[in-house]
Amino acid sequence: MSSSSPQSPFATAKEVAKLLSVSPSYVYSLLRQGILPGIRIGKCWRVDLRKLENFTLSQLPKPGQEDVQEAPEAEEGMDYPEVIQENMRLREIVAQQRTQIETLRQQLAKTQS
Repeated sequence: MSSSSPQSPFATAKEVAKLLSVSPSYVYSLLRQGILPGIRIGKCWRVDLRKLENFTLSQLPKPGQEDVQEAPEAEEGMDYPEVIQENMRLREIVAQQRTQIETLRQQLAKTQS
């Protein structure tokens, strides 16, 4: 984490956005809504990496549930191949986030040792 010390279990909203492959504005929105746990210090948000890991894990399907929900219905003006492409894109995002969760676990283990 660039702005945090190597031993810090905290990340900036921009660092979280990079880890989760989402836009910083989306992370800020989640923080403001209280969906993503974080603390505000002045104008800066900080996210505890341990809580980020718990949050990300809570977003994954529970055991016994489908990994990815059923393919969305074709919206008006959207043909079936586009729906399939969107479904494949979402599956790739889930796979990337699982990899990022493992990276966060390793970083957290380093900070705790």
